[in-house]
Amino acid sequence: MENSLSVLIGYLNQNYQDVSEIKSKSSQMFSVLFSRDKEGREKFHIFYILSIKIKAYVKFSLKAYLCLKQFL
Repeated sequence: MENSLSVLIGYLNQNYQDVSEIKSKSSQMFSVLFSRDKEGREKFHIFYILSIKIKAYVKFSLKAYLCLKQFL
């Protein structure tokens, strides 16, 4: 899973300019929650199941969602 997580973080860093914070820690499972910010832009939050270890804020797109689905 750590390798998959590294691939995902690399994808986000390469494809989105507004990733504000990514903290990588070893974990077996993580989940994704979607929300909107005050300006109405969609973003997703990546959380580990047991505790919050990663927060990635990016513009939502179908491509990003499909990328995330293969890691979940």
